[in-house]
Amino acid sequence: MSKKKATKKQEKSRRGFYVFTTLAAALTMTGGLLVAISPQPLRPEGGVSLSATVEGEIDPLAGVSGTTLAGRWQYVYVHHSMSAYAPARGEGATDHFIVDANGRVEKTALWNLQRPASSPTGNGSIDPGCISICVVGDFDQAPPTAGQHHRVVQLIDSLQSQFHMSNHCVIMLDQPGSMGSIGKQFPKADFRSQLLQ
Repeated sequence: MSKKKATKKQEKSRRGFYVFTTLAAALTMTGGLLVAISPQPLRPEGGVSLSATVEGEIDPLAGVSGTTLAGRWQYVYVHHSMSAYAPARGEGATDHFIVDANGRVEKTALWNLQRPASSPTGNGSIDPGCISICVVGDFDQAPPTAGQHHRVVQLIDSLQSQFHMSNHCVIMLDQPGSMGSIGKQFPKADFRSQLLQ
């Protein structure tokens, strides 16, 4: 009888080992599969998130390659993306900064390299001394979020201080239905009143 008990105990021990080994192998394979199919990061190369510094002061020159010449930047142009999606941030970026729906500010490759912006509509041009900010959303349909409003004011205040720009140097076009405008639901008067004079 004791030999049978010892054999059963060995079988249980072996079975436990096989179950544990199979479980560990299955979890390892599942983890490997999840890593293999995981999506790319949301921020493509070239973009630098300012979300860590956005709570306090924003330093627009942090991470800029090269030097910024005095007088290089003379205007700030703000427009909406006319969609829930942010425009390109890497090599195809047309704007210097993007403010997403949560109010996160992101510098694009254009800003990091201190290159001029392109027209968001694909036609026309932007003055080479103009800093372009795209705020994600369709502000012909709904106003920006409180976070976006706050961060855009904060970013522009920082740019105004850094480059000695007056409130009159902040450009917001009033062309409903155009990506080049700020949108008819954007609170322009309230926004302007919060900027540095």
